[in-house]
Amino acid sequence: MNMQTDSHPAAGEAQLPEGFRALWADVHRQLPGHDDPAAAAQRAAAFAAADALGLPNRRVEDWKFTSTHPLGRIVPQVAATPASAGDWTDRLAGWPLDGASVLALLDGAWCPDLGRGALPEGVSLSRLSEAPAGLADLLKPLPGGGEATVPNLVQAFAGEGLLIEVAAGAAPAQPLVILHLSSGAAPVHHLRHRLRLGEGATLTVVELHLSAADRSCWANLLIDIELASKARLSHLRIGGGKGHALRTAFLRGRLAASSAYEGTAIALGGDLVRDEIDMRLAGEGASCRLDGLNLAAGRDHLDSTLRVAHDAAHCRSNQHYRAVANDHGHAVFQGRIAVAPGAQKSDAHQLHRALLLSDEAVADAKPELEILADDVACSHGASIGDLDEDALFYLRARGIGAAAARNLLIDAFAAEIVEGIADPAWRAAAGDALQRRLHRMVETSDE
Repeated sequence: MNMQTDSHPAAGEAQLPEGFRALWADVHRQLPGHDDPAAAAQRAAAFAAADALGLPNRRVEDWKFTSTHPLGRIVPQVAATPASAGDWTDRLAGWPLDGASVLALLDGAWCPDLGRGALPEGVSLSRLSEAPAGLADLLKPLPGGGEATVPNLVQAFAGEGLLIEVAAGAAPAQPLVILHLSSGAAPVHHLRHRLRLGEGATLTVVELHLSAADRSCWANLLIDIELASKARLSHLRIGGGKGHALRTAFLRGRLAASSAYEGTAIALGGDLVRDEIDMRLAGEGASCRLDGLNLAAGRDHLDSTLRVAHDAAHCRSNQHYRAVANDHGHAVFQGRIAVAPGAQKSDAHQLHRALLLSDEAVADAKPELEILADDVACSHGASIGDLDEDALFYLRARGIGAAAARNLLIDAFAAEIVEGIADPAWRAAAGDALQRRLHRMVETSDE
């Protein structure tokens, strides 16, 4: 993660709120791997780096549109025991979990009671909480990123995480679903995941983030993805927070030659959601597609920050993000494409569009291109505006009511992102959830 600040603290100067340092003193000897010298050293280094930097503020360029004050107000803690599964039947209804392999995490703890199905053939799972022999490897960050406070907090405090490995050539037919559920019982939980696909492997992963909390709770995730040559990963992430949801998710990917990552991220709301992606196309012919949709209502703040590095020749990338905001909702898009010297024949494109449904809604966009090769095809664009009055008039003139006309236009605006979801069952389920959320937003904006 490349984050720069206008000024740097003096060596050894503590920057994090006192609660984080008190928590570290209390728990660092009880965290998984505390008796593994390599893992313990990695955790200590990560916490020291986070404490030296402090929580990012608006002087940090990548955080200029997003305040971390809500994160600083949370009293940090690490859940010591697994949470009770409770009844999530209603919240999980409508999602196509039947027939899938489902891994469940509740308030940052492993929750087998909410899981289902066996792991597909060729897929193996290790859990951080079990302190596997390769724990230090699981905690070790991918090379190439700079220091950043929030993912370093995951490295330091994570009590659970999944290492999912897919054998070379394996191609499970059904998706692997990871449920991230927050009841509000744990104010903060940190999760450290790693996905590794062997040569020629294919996998579909769905992350479903759901919250039933009526008070602020912070879910902080760090996910590393490593694709060997010719591997292919389809990755769908859907987040729907019920008031006061705070989520920061950092996804870092390294793609070998001729591998492909296809990602779709849909945020259905949340007080503060920060979705940060750093993809490195390290092998010739690698490709990456990043699609996303943010729906910001009320005082939601949804931030998508993307960085794609073309380090090898003949690589392709595409970023296509859209946002719908009403009331005082705030949507942020920051997208960066960097083409390294020698990465000839790079094909990279970026597009962001935001639709504002009220005068108080805000959308910020910062597209960037850095091209250091001379034989490339690269483009970027951004647009922000409200509904087309001519299109509304056209529909109203044909007897369509005001709310229905707005629904049609907004649905059409968002549909292109959902249509990019490869799995038909999840495409349909995401479309249904999206329409319900959009129609509530339209009703609110008409009041």
